[in-house]
Amino acid sequence: MLKRGEACTECRRRKLKCDGAKPGPCNQCAANNRECRYEQPPPFVPVSTVLQQRIEELEERLKNLTDSHPHVEINEEILLISDGNTPLVPPPEMAGPWWEMETLAAPVRNYLVGIFLANKHHCQFYIDVPRFLMSLANPGLQQPHPGLMEAIYLLACYFTSRLAPDQNLEKHEGHFLARARKALADSLSFSDRLLDFLKGSNLVTAYLYMRGRFLEAYHSHCGTASCALSCGLHSIRSGVYSEDPSGTASTPSLLPPPRDQAELSERILTFWPIYYWDKLGAIITGFVESFVADPASTECIETPFPRPIEEYHRGVAGRYDYDTVRRLLEEHPLDTNDTSDNYFHFGLHLKALTLLDSASRFGKLYSTRSDTVVKKRLASVQAVAMRFAQNLPPVPDPEVEEEMVDLDQTPFYHQGTNASLKFRDVFLAHTAAYAAIIEAYTCMSETDVHARQMCTFAARKAVELIPKYRFSDFGRSCMSPAYCWAAAVEVLGQHYKRVKEAIGQGSGADDNAQQGLVDTEGELRLLARATKQVHKYYCTLAFQAQQIDQVFIDIGLDVEDPVVGVC
Repeated sequence: MLKRGEACTECRRRKLKCDGAKPGPCNQCAANNRECRYEQPPPFVPVSTVLQQRIEELEERLKNLTDSHPHVEINEEILLISDGNTPLVPPPEMAGPWWEMETLAAPVRNYLVGIFLANKHHCQFYIDVPRFLMSLANPGLQQPHPGLMEAIYLLACYFTSRLAPDQNLEKHEGHFLARARKALADSLSFSDRLLDFLKGSNLVTAYLYMRGRFLEAYHSHCGTASCALSCGLHSIRSGVYSEDPSGTASTPSLLPPPRDQAELSERILTFWPIYYWDKLGAIITGFVESFVADPASTECIETPFPRPIEEYHRGVAGRYDYDTVRRLLEEHPLDTNDTSDNYFHFGLHLKALTLLDSASRFGKLYSTRSDTVVKKRLASVQAVAMRFAQNLPPVPDPEVEEEMVDLDQTPFYHQGTNASLKFRDVFLAHTAAYAAIIEAYTCMSETDVHARQMCTFAARKAVELIPKYRFSDFGRSCMSPAYCWAAAVEVLGQHYKRVKEAIGQGSGADDNAQQGLVDTEGELRLLARATKQVHKYYCTLAFQAQQIDQVFIDIGLDVEDPVVGVC
């Protein structure tokens, strides 16, 4: 048996069984008339040496940046706003028509960037904040592209839409949306700072989804996703930088190879928010997805799930290179997700959405053609979703005061370690995982008692989570819980109807059945209230809210606070 790394390059790339014949060709290359070559393993370098070299490189880069750009005091000004605790006071430069300037005045720019950074988690935007702030002081083309900056200004205006009138910039959203679209079109036309194009275009997509402009959002996302695929962001095979381009990427790319670890991590953390809106859009609206999340496909995402920025900086993210979409959806024992204390909250959220999307897709396929292949894939998704939900880190107990968090009051600058973000994404991962179980079993629940029991179990587990999350935080999470809760209401509504009919026929008219009916009604009302709380922030979730109201009407329950119309 060959040891790791002894197979030829072609067999390793194609994942074929190689006999390792040297000097070659091996059995596979000889049979298929392919060029057979072997790579020399890189010389062993102690980890301590690599880390020391990296520290010296970073110290030198920091020294050069500090010496060449003395005006980096903008960092402190922006961070004071972005920490979430400093009162928002518009600078004097915003007294006039500040938005008409082609390049915003530095105080205005800093004010808007600070607001955006304090709320960037709402659009799943992950960047190296100090590096980004430092780049604002760079000359010319070394600055962030105007398309990215205009998108940041757009989101900053959106995030002020619920503030006091003297701080509300909502009326400028249309202006900055037009500016962002024009600048992003220029970026794409000239292939100018394509990573900034991807970030800015994805922010526009997020804005349009949050505003309920779904068709525009999908159109924007399709262009963003196409560019991300052309840039090879879906096929980055390792989170550790290598001077050999083939060591990190497996497909051709519009981008040159990354120059260092910082650029590599930037590409990974640019890709996954695009993937997030791809899956969320497919789940909520039913739009066709751009990224393939199917282990049976040769086009399946190869880029490992994201890790905290600090791990990329330390060069240790490579230990999780196995943690991919393919690995998640294949039936591997226990290592389906990292449940240690080192899990990354955003990664858990992404995995749960991936499972929910797969369950929804194969559940619908089963309803139309229940052939052997679909049955096998659906059974696999059912098993993985259940194991994933069981292995997730627990959601903190609200009875423990120090574990309670308030997303509206906690600063969000320290990404990857912030307790509020971990709390939110673990909660959302649990909710989406239970929704995935519901989706995977609903298609067979009419005729299969076990499937029906699994749906009811998952729906009730989703209900149990709601008291652990403050109602004031629901609107600060994202749109996905409303979809999950609507699915749970459908399941519990059917269960309520069955129990009620059994009691009416005299076959279940005991005290336990009556209490079960009361308990189920309480669960339904809790789900309805939670969904309508999120609806207050995202009016386009009116469909899910109205769907819940219709379930209440169908089973004979009074509708509380009925939702009428849409945005």
